[in-house]
Amino acid sequence: MNFESEIETWEGEGEAKFEYESELVCAYDPNDKLVTPTGVGEDNLTLFEDSLLNYTIRFQNTGNDTAFNVLIRDVIQENLDIETFQFIASSHEVSTKINESLRLIEFQFEDIYLPDSNVNEPASHGFVKFKIETNSNLPENTLVENTANIFFDFNPAIVTNTTQNMMVSEFPMTALSSVVELPRYRIYPNPNTGTFTVESKELIKTIKIYNSMGQLRETKQVGSSSTQIDIQPIAGIYFVSIETEKGIIVEKVLIQP
Repeated sequence: MNFESEIETWEGEGEAKFEYESELVCAYDPNDKLVTPTGVGEDNLTLFEDSLLNYTIRFQNTGNDTAFNVLIRDVIQENLDIETFQFIASSHEVSTKINESLRLIEFQFEDIYLPDSNVNEPASHGFVKFKIETNSNLPENTLVENTANIFFDFNPAIVTNTTQNMMVSEFPMTALSSVVELPRYRIYPNPNTGTFTVESKELIKTIKIYNSMGQLRETKQVGSSSTQIDIQPIAGIYFVSIETEKGIIVEKVLIQP
């Protein structure tokens, strides 16, 4: 489901501070941040012509209670043009606030009621996607970094990994000749209209498709490293559980009308 984000721009405001000491249950989770293009080689070399960077912030509630509100704060580095920010999609309804003076973008998931993974693993995931351009006329080998902070209810911030793109005019021959390791698995196209392909480096045993409510929609026995999935094209977020010899991977798929 591709929710439209309510975007608000505001000037500097006082920050609300919370103290939370004794808690018997909590919603607390791991998270990560992705960027495309990812770049080439160990330095994540990225061409200036690919200056439009797409970011995905993913979160999952692996605590022991439902998360009622999720807040993501992303301070935009000076090498990025905050005025070019564009919201792409989110897993749940979200409102967006932009403070250009602080170079801060906030994504507020209010009343998200995100279940913990012990109760409903497929529905415990969430994400937000946006794109933003680098500044023009950056010097050669400028490093563009981005990190986000995720807050679950009143818990302390969870700091994501830092994405990096080294901006260059062209790739050196050493980078072009290096072998870039492919991801362990991939799902494409994503988004799609109900038909997509799942590929893995390992033998895929079973694939299960869940809807956004955590209800099992389909189970497929595979026995190979690649398979095509066809499901009834009802628009929304689906979760693909891929069981291989090395474990189970869960990934989100967006089906559009």
